[in-house]
Amino acid sequence: MVSLMLALLIGLGIHIWAMSNRDECDSVDKNGRTPKEVYVQSGSRMVIMPCTIWFPRQPLRIQGFWFLDAAVAFVFLISLWSDWVRWRERRR
Repeated sequence: MVSLMLALLIGLGIHIWAMSNRDECDSVDKNGRTPKEVYVQSGSRMVIMPCTIWFPRQPLRIQGFWFLDAAVAFVFLISLWSDWVRWRERRR
């Protein structure tokens, strides 16, 4: 249960951060159009990144939190599966 709560809290934190830190892909010009691609710094150079891909446009810290959230969710699923197997064994 703790892993589920941690996964939800990390995911909520990532969502709140993403909503409060908009990038150029979220901007709309006066004609109602959004850009199709933006320049993103990758190390010491700038690369063109399509706006349809969210993950690579995020800072390294947010990418790390995303992987941490995925790992905690995986731990929760493994725990849930083992509890379900134990429950089935007791029922027999």
